Amino acid sequence: MKFIYLIFFFLLATSCQEEDDHAFTEVPALIASSFQLQFTNAKEIEWELLSENLYEAEFEISEVDHKALFNSKGKLLKYKYEEDFENLPKKLQHILLKNFDIKDIDELEIVKAGLQTYYQLEIDQSFTELEKVFNENGKLNTTQTFWD
Repeated sequence: MKFIYLIFFFLLATSCQEEDDHAFTEVPALIASSFQLQFTNAKEIEWELLSENLYEAEFEISEVDHKALFNSKGKLLKYKYEEDFENLPKKLQHILLKNFDIKDIDELEIVKAGLQTYYQLEIDQSFTELEKVFNENGKLNTTQTFWD
């Protein structure tokens, strides 16, 4: 019987762990304060420590998924959010429609990094998924990495 209790407690303890996710109270105050100033309407906030100096927040604003990346000093490095195709710049829409079938475009996100705006999308293709980053004119950006 002791063995069954031991297994039960072990399974309970290991199933409740989330590797790198942190409660809002475990994020350094400087980062939490900066986040609250930048995203006042954020809901359902989850934090992840990506490295010693990088924190990523996943959250919702008006039922739209967002992610934000902060350094250890509380500086917002970049953020992204989901967007509908109809709300993309017209030049980008034209290029995408010319090169891809609209039904194959799986996920569209706007990424803001400083003064720069990028548009990243996932495109379903037979047995694979392409990850592409574009500027507002529809030019493929090969220097900006896809942020998953």
